[in-house]
Amino acid sequence: MAALDAAVARARRLGLERGEPLERAKRLFAFLHRDLIASGYEASATDLAHVLETGRYNCVSSAVLYDALLERFGIEAAGVEVPGHAFSLVRVPGGDVDVETTCPGWFDAMGDEAALGRMVERATGFAYLSDRHSCMRREVDPLGLVAIVYYNRGVELARVGRFDEAIAANLKALAIDPASASSLQNLVASYNGWALRSARASRFEEALALIDEARAIHPFDPVFRLNERAVFAHWTADLAGRGDFARAVGVADLAVRRAPGDASFRGARAAVFARWARATASIDAG
Repeated sequence: MAALDAAVARARRLGLERGEPLERAKRLFAFLHRDLIASGYEASATDLAHVLETGRYNCVSSAVLYDALLERFGIEAAGVEVPGHAFSLVRVPGGDVDVETTCPGWFDAMGDEAALGRMVERATGFAYLSDRHSCMRREVDPLGLVAIVYYNRGVELARVGRFDEAIAANLKALAIDPASASSLQNLVASYNGWALRSARASRFEEALALIDEARAIHPFDPVFRLNERAVFAHWTADLAGRGDFARAVGVADLAVRRAPGDASFRGARAAVFARWARATASIDAG
């Protein structure tokens, strides 16, 4: 906040509060890139302390800072979320203006949709959605942009296997913006990643508990049933591989009780019995 206050003071000394709203928005955009985020795009640069210390930014952090500057100078702004990306929407007389805050030359190329698209793709790797009516666009208020900050943290934490922290970050995002489909999707993915890692480490009860916790939040995602099958398959195979067929059958029975209508679980139970019978026959023959 101190760094932002200092930047606003510098902008006022430069006279950037003068002029029509669109002209002020353009000058503040140039000031943002010259004074606060001059070091270039960095996909993981979401944390505003890091951004202000290094000058590196991503789509969300640059949009948050730009909207904060606009607010200080009496210009209304919002955010726009598209899959994996975000940018600013500036409200000025004459109509709303999309501003891709990752692109320093944005205002210079306005009116040339092809050039704007190339600019966004070069800067971020994402396609620019110029169609205001696209179902992929979702307008968010300033708190919605904050939610995207937490979502981005969740993505990075899940990518490095810190699933518990990723879940916490995405729950924060959803607490701020319950309509965020991206945060919900990443929350589910984090639970699933953690559950599968637990299963691979033979922590099968933990894996099932994680699946159940995730299912309580988002009951109808089909990936939970797929991962549940994978956990039970690993669990019964682990027990049968160690010759503990009685416990393997017990685990298969648990699977059937959890999902009595799932034919794959009943088939897995039969397969455990068949493997037990072959092992017994082999011992008898020996």
